[in-house]
Order: sequence, then structure tokens, then C-alpha cells
Amino acid sequence: MQLFCPDCQAAFAGTPHCPKCGGRLIAPQESFVTAVVASAEELPEAVQTTFPGRVVLGTTTALGLFLSLREFAIAFTAGSSTTGDIDVFTICGLRLLAVAAGGLLTGAGRANGAQPGFATGLLVGGLLTAHDILQSGGAEYWWPIGLAVGFPVVAAIAGWIGARIWPAAVDLPNVATPTAVTASRASTLTRLSESNERRRGERPTVWLRILIGGLLAFAAIVTSEPIRMFLARASSGLFNTGGMNRAAAVGAQLAAIILVLGGMVAGANTGAGMRHGFYTALFTALNLFGAVLVRGKPDYPPVTGLFAYLDLPLDSYFAPQSMAVILAFLIGLVTAGGWLGGQLFPPLAPAWMRKRKLHQQG
Repeated sequence: MQLFCPDCQAAFAGTPHCPKCGGRLIAPQESFVTAVVASAEELPEAVQTTFPGRVVLGTTTALGLFLSLREFAIAFTAGSSTTGDIDVFTICGLRLLAVAAGGLLTGAGRANGAQPGFATGLLVGGLLTAHDILQSGGAEYWWPIGLAVGFPVVAAIAGWIGARIWPAAVDLPNVATPTAVTASRASTLTRLSESNERRRGERPTVWLRILIGGLLAFAAIVTSEPIRMFLARASSGLFNTGGMNRAAAVGAQLAAIILVLGGMVAGANTGAGMRHGFYTALFTALNLFGAVLVRGKPDYPPVTGLFAYLDLPLDSYFAPQSMAVILAFLIGLVTAGGWLGGQLFPPLAPAWMRKRKLHQQG
């Protein structure tokens, strides 16, 4: 059995001591332990995302969750009440629940989650209170201002809990792999590591994933109206979409969700989710403009709802302003979905290694 000399970075057989320096030889697996112990002079710092990035993520999550819960509450109230209005206590409860979820997400994975949670609650409270005051014409009610004061406290507590449940990851030091002096005397583990590094290469583009994700994203634009009608009928009226007056707006919301899902499908398990999401967005835009050329000027509710929300005219799909808005909408959502899919479902092993394992199992 060959033993390894950590000082000379070479392997020798048939002797317990190094012929060059006279030091004690160790087994190859012991060299990694020795390198870790030697490099652990001080505790590594925790890996953390940026403070503003976490606050933006928590704020977006809280606002999106509140709007979603409010839509469900409106649909439920419309089906079980004669007025269809939501009382103040329900709105307060939904907002507190949403800001708690945002603070929990903001504090997760950080050494001190209370501070970003407090900032998230402060930002969410300021935005919602400003919306309430502008909508009512003045600070006539007590509950918007009262909630704005309570939001930072609730979010700070939730952030502290999130940091306790999901502590910050530790950036462990890189293990110094031994360098082979000659090919005949190199360690087996060193040669295996170098071979893996050479064969790993760059992460290739999986065009089949882009094709599947692009077709799913294009189907979201074309079939948003049938999906809306199916949800309304399957829920026996509880999923209140507002009728034909709100069909375009609801279609845009449904399409946005499925566009993100298409990007996630394209970017999952690839190791390059943002690149796959961007290519998927371009493929979806190509399909959309191609369908417009074939059908003339079709009525796609997601596109109509998007331009109605932005208060922009939609005279032609190929007008410079219209093309810029559609491309920005598709690239933003699908690319974000690709990045999210790559983060949630990273590749566990390189492609060549997965193929080898499947071949060995078969």
C-alpha cells in the first residue's frame, strides 16, 4: 500500500517514513484530515446574503402573499355573503400573517435575523399605510397606522425565529489536495480529483429543457382563458374572477405564474438556471410573435391585461413600444423562474457521473 508524505507531496510504498525528509508517512485518506486541521486556525465567517437583498425578498414575499390571501378572502366572501365586503379584522389578520411570513424568510440563514426582519416589517408597513392613506384620501382610520407600528415588531420576531430554525451556513475552508510530483508516484485520490475536474468542464445548455419550458410558457399565454373558466367552474363559484370585465387581468396573473413555472422547469437541475430561463424567454417570445404573424392580431387575455394594467395602447404587437413591453415581461418572469429552479433544484452530480452511475446500476 502506498503511503503519502504531506511535506514532500509524494507517495511511497514499502516504508513507514519518507525517504526524502524522513517524516512519517500517512494514508491517503488521512492527508485530507491533516489539511483541514492545519487550516483551521480560526473559525470561518458565516456565509450570508446581502442585507438589502434579503429585505427586498421578504418585502416581495409579504406583499405577494397578502394580495393572494386577499383574493381568496374576497372570493370566499362573495360566495358566502350578500355584500361581498371584507371586514377590517380580516384585513388586519391577513396582513400580519403575510408580514410574519416575509420576516421568517428574511431572517432564515442569517446570524441575526431580527434586524432584517425589522427592516422588512418597516418597509411593508410603510408601503401598505401609504396605499391606505392615498386610497381613502387621508388618515381617517386608526388601523392602518396602528398596523404600521406593529409590522416591524412582528417581522422582527419572525426573523429571529427564522434565524433560529435555519441558522446561517458556515463557509468551510477548502481542503488542500496533494500535488503529484510525477505520474508514477502521484496519489490515487489526487489523480481521481484531477480527472473529475477535467471531465466536469462547463455546464452545457440542455436544449430539451428549454424546448419544454418554452412550450409550457407559451401555453400559459394561449390557454389562460380556459384555465380561468375551469377554476371558476371547479370551485363552484368560490374562485371569483370578476367576470368578463376582469378576465384580461386575471389571465395576466395566471400567465405570470405559469411563466415562472416554465422557467423553473427549464432551469431545474442544470446548474445554469438563469441562462436556461433567458433562452426559454426568447423562445417563448419567438413563438408568441410567430403566432401573431400567422393569426393576424389575436386576442390573448394576458397581453391585453398587461397593457391595460400599464395603461398603454396595444395597436400592434410589432410596434416598438409593444415589443419592448412584451419582451421585458417575458424575459423578467421566465428568467427569474429559471434562476429559481436552478437554486431550488441544483445538480447533485455532473452529467457524466450520473450516466456512469446509471450504467453501473443497470
